[in-house]
Amino acid sequence: MCRRRPVFILRLVGGVNYPAEDRVFAEELRAALPPGDLPPLETATEIRPIQTAATSWYTDVGDVSWMIPLGEICAATFVPGVAAHSWQSTACAGMGIGQKAMVVAAKTLVLTVIDLLNDPKQVELARQSFEKRLAGRKYVCRLPADAKPRPIPKK
Repeated sequence: MCRRRPVFILRLVGGVNYPAEDRVFAEELRAALPPGDLPPLETATEIRPIQTAATSWYTDVGDVSWMIPLGEICAATFVPGVAAHSWQSTACAGMGIGQKAMVVAAKTLVLTVIDLLNDPKQVELARQSFEKRLAGRKYVCRLPADAKPRPIPKK
C-alpha cells in the first residue's frame, strides 16, 4: 500500500481537538507534571509522518507481523507531554480525551479497510513489499508447538 494513503486518510479524519472542558482537564493534568518544556496541546491535532522503522515497545503484534503485512496506528489518547503508563494517561483514557482519540483511530482504520476493499491491487502491493522485506527469512516461534500454559493453582 502506498505509504501516503494512510496519512491521507488520517488527515481526512483529522486529529483530536479538545473542547473547552477537555482543555481545562488537560491543563490541570499538565500542572502536575515536572517542570520543563511541554508540547502545546494543539500537537494532539497534528498528523505525524509514517514511521517505517521498528518501534521501541513490544506487543504480541510482533509475532503477527512475521505472517502478514501489518500496519499500526497510534492515536493521541492522552495529553501531549504526559508519559505513557502514568496516572495522567490513565485518567485521560476513560474520559473525552481518550474516547475522541479512539474515534479518530476507528474512523481511520475503517476508511483504510474500505480503501483496500475498493483497490485490491494495494493489497497485492502490500504482500509483495512484505515478501521483499522478509527476503526469504522464516518466522520460528520460540515456544514449542506443544507448549501449554501452566494452570494457576487454586487457593
